[in-house]
Order: sequence, then structure tokens, then C-alpha cells
Amino acid sequence: MSKWKQLLQYDIKEYLVQVIENKKKKNPRFSQRAFATKIGLSASTLNETLRGKRKLSKKTIAKLKIALEGDADFLEILESPLPPFSNFCVATNELTSIASSWYHYVILELTSTEDFNDNAEWISARIGISPEEAQKALNDLLNINELKRNQFNKIISTNKNCIKVADETSRTIMIKTATEYLQKAQDSFTKRPPHERFWSNMVIACSSEDMDYIQTKAVEFVQECHEYLSRLNVPKDEVYVLNIGFTPMTKKVETVSLSD
Repeated sequence: MSKWKQLLQYDIKEYLVQVIENKKKKNPRFSQRAFATKIGLSASTLNETLRGKRKLSKKTIAKLKIALEGDADFLEILESPLPPFSNFCVATNELTSIASSWYHYVILELTSTEDFNDNAEWISARIGISPEEAQKALNDLLNINELKRNQFNKIISTNKNCIKVADETSRTIMIKTATEYLQKAQDSFTKRPPHERFWSNMVIACSSEDMDYIQTKAVEFVQECHEYLSRLNVPKDEVYVLNIGFTPMTKKVETVSLSD
């Protein structure tokens, strides 16, 4: 089911809370303890999870998927919008409207580096754009409150520790930005030594129905990388882009009968 990857992108607690509320409305005799047993959790673990006191492991979430595969209430909730998990956030309309080039997001991350300087000339040299582009991007990001000046007059991001994702309404901008990131990756092969960049790919025949599995694993991997790379008390000195894609190299064709 295509929505299962949301179990990694969204807070599982929110799903469980809504499922239990739905079941209580339908059945006044609903037992939370019995429900915990059904999904393979102890009553105390479920209670702590619902109260936000415990975070379920990926292994436990995988077990929940199996236990709730045919649960009508759970499948209904999967189709409903829920608050995003703490390290995912949907890019604002203002951001997607002005961030039509790759460097807007790079500048947002650049503010987290130890040596950040909000001088347009410095940014220009650091990421390879013109001073005019750097200054305009800074001004735009400040105007929509993606950046701000702190009490020391230093420019900082207003939304740290967040993976920005765009919705489908921004599809055109998403495609443009993704294409630019791929071009930057291609440039790195000729302009950067091997120890400064990494690229790998795999070509494999598989079932088209495995797309859900790949999407789920990709979301999980991005979360793990973000959590590790954003850890505190580790000086940040560069900005990188992590590109993940899974695209078909073939297309469906009609079977043609060959004449004798």
C-alpha cells in the first residue's frame, strides 16, 4: 500500500491516537489493553507511546504494519492528513515561489556552518554564484522569514533541524531544482577529488510493485542521515546535497505478433 511509507514520515503516535479514538466511538466496550495485545505491544508500552514518552523503533513499526494490515480503522487513518514527523516540514508557498534555484536551499543550510558570513561576496565565492544573486537570495529569504537576524545581528535559519519537502502543487519548481542538483553532482565529478564526493547507482530488474518498498526505505534512510548529520556539538564546515532516485529505464510496449 502506497501510504505505508507515511509510518516513517509521520509520527506513529498520531496514527495510534486516532485509531483508538475511532474504535472507542464505534465500540464503547473497546479495550485498549486488548488492542495493545493485538498489535504486539505491552499495555504499558502502548500507553507510553500515546503519551509521547516512548519512541517506537523501526523494527516495532514494521511489526505494527503486519499486525494492522487488515484493520479498517487504521487503513482509513492512513488516507488522512496528519501532522508531519518532527524532522519533516512542508516548504511554505512563499519559499517554493522564490526558491526557484538550487542555491536558495544551500544558503539556508550555509547559515549553519561555523564560518558563515552574510556578506554577498563571501557567499558568492563559497557556493559559486554571483554576488547579485547571493544578495537577492538573502533578501528574499529574510523577507519571508526563512532567515532572521538574532540578538547579535547574525543571520540564522528560522527552521533548523527540519527536512523541507515540497507538495505536488510545486511540481514544476521541484523538477527544476532536482535537475539543477543533478547538474551540480555531475560537475563535482570533474571539479572535486574523489575523497570529497560520492556517487553510486544500481541497475536491476524488479517488480514495479516494489516502488512502495523503495520509497519507504528512502524516507527511512533520509531520516537517519538527517538525524546523524544534524547532531549537536559537531562543527559544520560544508553543505552537501543527497540525491535519491528510483526511476524506470524501460517502458510498457504492446506485444507485436511477428509474421512468418
